[in-house]
Amino acid sequence: MQLKMGIAYLMLSVASYVAYGREVGSSLIAELEAMEQPGDGQDGWDRIALMRSHYEADERVRKSAIGCRTLAKEHRQVVFNATSKMDAYERDPVLLRRMRCLLRQMQRDGSASRRNHLQMHAAFVSRGRFNEANRLRIAKEMSVPLLPGIRGAKRHTRQVLWLDEEGHADRVTLPMSGWRIIALVHPYCSYWRKALVDIADSRALVGMQGYVQLVVPSGGVLPQHEISSWNRAHRDMPLHSLQYSTLWAPLNLLQTPVFHLMHNGVRVDTSVGWTGTGEELLRLYRQIPRSVEGARQ
Repeated sequence: MQLKMGIAYLMLSVASYVAYGREVGSSLIAELEAMEQPGDGQDGWDRIALMRSHYEADERVRKSAIGCRTLAKEHRQVVFNATSKMDAYERDPVLLRRMRCLLRQMQRDGSASRRNHLQMHAAFVSRGRFNEANRLRIAKEMSVPLLPGIRGAKRHTRQVLWLDEEGHADRVTLPMSGWRIIALVHPYCSYWRKALVDIADSRALVGMQGYVQLVVPSGGVLPQHEISSWNRAHRDMPLHSLQYSTLWAPLNLLQTPVFHLMHNGVRVDTSVGWTGTGEELLRLYRQIPRSVEGARQ
């Protein structure tokens, strides 16, 4: 049986320190959570599309879209929590603006909670807005790690963060020329940890290591310690943190581990999960022409 880590992993990075709770009248949250569950043969993207449609159809959400300042105080928590849940799946600027506006209103009326500030912090982190996340952390005395300063310009490329040992993060472009295997992995996924150990240590897989690019999808928490620890022990196979942009959208960011065979930046094939034999990677590796030299990072 193939071992898989499904759509729930995306929420893990936020849920690790955010509990959504159940405010009075918050059935919208319960409905969205029910729609998250796999079923009826739907893939992750189908479920997200249905969740977004259900979210946008809610009367309170529609009112907040017109102007969150006019939304009744008793509805602000419900809409904020539902917007935060959708934002964990979709990096939509509309959702971020709505969260900002609602949080300001809740801060003014005194209803903003520690959980709300954690949710806002997670929205900043998932977009790589570390300076804004750090400012919120200081202003609200939040018990979350200080995030590194990001160096380097944003470019219209598939960018990642390289975390150094001095607490900085360099924004770099992931090489796309030739044949590559992008491995989307996550430190909080047990299958990921097994896969990485196998990739790094297995003699059967050593030949493909020069093709593999290890990338951690962006989420509400940056696993700094886990990434740095791995990179210290495996300098020839570093982990990078994904910097989300629309160029990453065609790749499956909802599951880990996922392996994408790429040729000059275009996806050729995909394998999902890890059984321990390495067949998921070997199947992709066999498609690379043998005359091609390993594309070192």
